[in-house]
Amino acid sequence: MKFTNHIKTSILPALILAAGFAFGQEMNSPQIDSLVNSGANDLALIQLSRINPDSLTRSEKYKFYEFRGKANLGLDKHDQAFDDFTNAKRELKEIDSIELSIEMNLLIIEVLSHQRKSRRLIEPFLNEYVGYAMESGDSTKMMKAYVKIAVKQLHADYIDQSVLNFDRAIDIAYGLKDTVNAINYKFNKGVLFNADSSGQYTEALKIFKEIEPFFIQNERMEHLAFNYNNQAKSYRGLGDYKNAIKYYLKADSIPIVNNEKKTKLIFYQNMAEAFEESGDFASAVDYLKLYTNLNDSIATLNQDRAIAEADNKFRASEKEKELILEEQISSRNKNIAYSLAGTLVLGSIIAFLVYRNTKRKQRIAEQEREIEVQKTEKLLKEQELNTIDAMIAGQEKERQRLASDLHDSVGATLSAAKLQFEHLKKNRGSLKNEEEIFDKTQTLLEDAYTEVRSMAHAKNSGVIAKNGLLPAVKKLAKNASANGKLQVEVQDYGLDQRLDGSLEIAVFRIIQELVTNIIKHADASEASVSLTQHEDSINVVVEDNGCGFKAGNLSKGEGMGLGSIEKRIEHMEGQMEVDTTPGKGSSIIIDIPL
Repeated sequence: MKFTNHIKTSILPALILAAGFAFGQEMNSPQIDSLVNSGANDLALIQLSRINPDSLTRSEKYKFYEFRGKANLGLDKHDQAFDDFTNAKRELKEIDSIELSIEMNLLIIEVLSHQRKSRRLIEPFLNEYVGYAMESGDSTKMMKAYVKIAVKQLHADYIDQSVLNFDRAIDIAYGLKDTVNAINYKFNKGVLFNADSSGQYTEALKIFKEIEPFFIQNERMEHLAFNYNNQAKSYRGLGDYKNAIKYYLKADSIPIVNNEKKTKLIFYQNMAEAFEESGDFASAVDYLKLYTNLNDSIATLNQDRAIAEADNKFRASEKEKELILEEQISSRNKNIAYSLAGTLVLGSIIAFLVYRNTKRKQRIAEQEREIEVQKTEKLLKEQELNTIDAMIAGQEKERQRLASDLHDSVGATLSAAKLQFEHLKKNRGSLKNEEEIFDKTQTLLEDAYTEVRSMAHAKNSGVIAKNGLLPAVKKLAKNASANGKLQVEVQDYGLDQRLDGSLEIAVFRIIQELVTNIIKHADASEASVSLTQHEDSINVVVEDNGCGFKAGNLSKGEGMGLGSIEKRIEHMEGQMEVDTTPGKGSSIIIDIPL
């Protein structure tokens, strides 16, 4: 099981809101409390849509936004949930409920943690919560703050700092005699060690062995199953396949209540891989078949569930319309005596309206499908054009760079040689220092030859070479360190396979520009380039200990400044962060999706 699934146990879970209350009552009433966690999110939003927030008091309005945000979060409508929680936070500030306003940050962080590619930053909300927790000295708040920081550092691959903050949270939990949270945080720490690229499997196994008795004593069988699964992963990492298979079988033997099929799916996949690595291919095939059959079953179940959910939404909508229609009919005709003929006529009219409404919905549905098809085709065409534009732009910039290098470097050297040669030609035989001028002219020509050869070598020594991105970056670092004034270190994590050729070229050019900027402007003695390949993105970190600069002065014009690099990264749907202080060096972090 991926460790991010276990980390979620330390994040505040999304609360669910059911519908059917009046905001005229006290917002903390038992009636309201009984609606939370009922799971009827669609119906809740229908009921909430009847209420005008502007008609509520500020305390009622804050609760309205909080409940609606939780309902949207339960339905994975993250943008709407973010807006609702920030509105609730604003209303709490207006009524000076500072502590509740700070607590609202936990819900906002929960929303943003589901949006890995969102441009909204978690840091402002996290920093506000952590700062308040530290000032208040509230141990429970500080424990939650350390966990939030640890999870954030984990996503940023700051493993050592993440472990340190998990340890702090664990110590506080034990101090509060909160054994459940302490064990959960230890479990997360063990999963973190298992997932660390440096492979700290021994430390992970030690933790899982330590907390195993707690799950047994408290009969937390599902947690015990996950514990065995992670112990097996530790043994696999250590090459002990016999014990790995033993603990995978122990995990599979424990009944699972929540998400049984998805959990078993993970167990079967792990067991198939373990048997394959141990050389027992027959058993590996057996568990692979179990995995395939269960995966097909889950896909069918999800499809049936989606159909049932759509049907429930349709029925709820139709029920709502029927109620409104009945209210209108009752209001218009409450003083009229219905006769049998009138009833028959009214029934006929209703039947006709339902039939016509059904036909109208069918037409609307067909139109919406056509619109979606058109949008999809348009998006594909735009993506194709963007790709072509990016390729052309890259080629044009490369031509401009080559022309600039030829003009500024080789052109100047050849111009000087040309002047020397013309002087010799005009004054042939009459110059006292003719031999000296010949030597100078020869030196200039040799310099020009060396420069052209260096440019050709640089052109062919990057990611265009057959060895790929990492060797090219290492060679770039070696060349940059050749003068002895600057030492450039290269670190890589997970770059086991080649990337797409155009992406490798783009990433190498960006790193090349950043290293060039360090050489020209940073006055640094040390620099580092870190390359990390994740499942769905590549992360680049370029740091130096130079003079730094003001981040607000990024060049937005043409050329190859940081502003131009940022535009190229945005064109690739990536993100760039600049962390720099004058006199204290700089750090540039780049994330590019694969």
